[in-house]
Amino acid sequence: MLETRIFPAIGGLASIRGELIDDCALARQVKRARFRTWIGQSRAVRNIRSYGSLGDIWNMVARSAFTQLRYSPLILLLTSLALVTLFLVPLVSWAVAVDRAQGLGLLAWATMIATYLPTLHYYGLSPLWALLMPLAGALYLGMTWSSALRYWRGVRSRWKGRVYS
Repeated sequence: MLETRIFPAIGGLASIRGELIDDCALARQVKRARFRTWIGQSRAVRNIRSYGSLGDIWNMVARSAFTQLRYSPLILLLTSLALVTLFLVPLVSWAVAVDRAQGLGLLAWATMIATYLPTLHYYGLSPLWALLMPLAGALYLGMTWSSALRYWRGVRSRWKGRVYS
């Protein structure tokens, strides 16, 4: 949410015209105008966009993931390493490793689950969704690479039938 008085003070929509990631651009403009921002969970916010399939979600993320990484191959590789380490290594270590590595993998996966449970509880969702965190990490990694590949093929972003080059 944005307080009504702040919008004209930052220059309205004109201040973020041409920005691909409009929410981040809006927050940047609010900060530049020396107003405060707050990131947190809220039941007051409603999403009016419909994402009926994995393909819809994939395209929504892929339109801006590489943009968020400032089109940097190095940041893409570091992000990929972080996602694999945080989301996939624990599950693989638990599933195929032996002894200490297996225990550490289980501990890491349990920690991942435990840190996600408050969010699931807040939104009234089943705690079983937390078991899918490694899948979520793998999907996000794929979406991010899809975004980078699209960029390297000459499409900066594609969203709702529009192509940003």
